Amino acid sequence: MGASVSLAMFSLYGTRRVGRFVAIDQSPRITNDDSWRWGVRKVEWDNVWDAVNFRFSWGNLEMEPPVPDAVQQALPGQDVNFGQYPHARVRRLFLDHFVADWRDVLPRIDVPTWVVTGRHSPFYDLDGMAWFANEVQNGSLSVFERSGHSPHLNEADDFNKQLMGFLAS
Repeated sequence: MGASVSLAMFSLYGTRRVGRFVAIDQSPRITNDDSWRWGVRKVEWDNVWDAVNFRFSWGNLEMEPPVPDAVQQALPGQDVNFGQYPHARVRRLFLDHFVADWRDVLPRIDVPTWVVTGRHSPFYDLDGMAWFANEVQNGSLSVFERSGHSPHLNEADDFNKQLMGFLAS
């Protein structure tokens, strides 16, 4: 939800104290309808409450590549795939996240922006991520070919190399 939090901050305070922005596999709007088809797969207004309460499997989790063994070893006992996260404790935050629409904020982002996604993202369509990168003033898009929602985990070395290059540019 980091991209959503950043977009909320930009809507309130602008980017004057921000040098760079990285958005990893997240749409500026989560819920789909006739005007927006690049939110989370399977999430529509008629099922958003069920999605927030995890009453169905939104997205297409079969697309998500397994996390590399090295990541599993580095995070012993952690469920890096979100399954054991205490969702009920943050239900109101999830609801806000799912109903917010930050599309109008994107053109106001005037700092270099790196939009990152995985070819096999279970949640977001590649066309929507490309749209995000094109809507900001100085955006670029990277697609990690062997990743899903978490390229920073699935392809950590390449991700870190590209991140450092982006930050140094």
